[in-house]
Amino acid sequence: MGKVTVSLLETFDSDIKSGNANSAKDTLRKLKTKEVPDSLFGYTAKILNRSGLPKKAISLLDPIIYPENTLGRKPTDIEMAEYGSALNQIGAYADALNIFKKVNSKVAPMVDLYHALTLFNSWEYAKATPFLQNFCDNQKASEYERYMGKVNLAVAYLADQKYTQAFRNLNVIEAYAKKKYLKLLLGKCFELRGQALVEQSDFKMGAKFL
Repeated sequence: MGKVTVSLLETFDSDIKSGNANSAKDTLRKLKTKEVPDSLFGYTAKILNRSGLPKKAISLLDPIIYPENTLGRKPTDIEMAEYGSALNQIGAYADALNIFKKVNSKVAPMVDLYHALTLFNSWEYAKATPFLQNFCDNQKASEYERYMGKVNLAVAYLADQKYTQAFRNLNVIEAYAKKKYLKLLLGKCFELRGQALVEQSDFKMGAKFL
């Protein structure tokens, strides 16, 4: 697919945000490690993970993460965070959590979101909540990423039946998504709102969002 650049990755990122992840995924399937500059390994792995290609992200980062790495340098915090995220996506939850413990969230803010999502897989929503709260407050994460954090915080609140906090979060997310024309984010917000209303036995109103 040719040499990977920041501009190319930003294009993929934009496609994913607008709900066109399949377009990015089709192109990224052809990615070869030699096409990725050393400085872009972490960013590329992030896009691979968000495109639903965690095994490709693992393949990209394996030579860095493992002690017998062939690149002659230690992995960055961002690379470690993305590797852990990929492990979570393929079901290696315990390994992912061990990786996250080694990552500095001040350097790689996404690690708190990834940590929380991994805890979701073992239904540990209460344990995940502090990680999501930290992530949503971390100004080093992008605005869009922080709002994705808010979506998952709403998931955690709903799981623990904290409906007031969940609806408060969803109101903020919905306003942002409408303002920025983010269909994917808005759709997820509606889905969660509908789910919350159904759980509270407001089936008629819930059906409008589902």
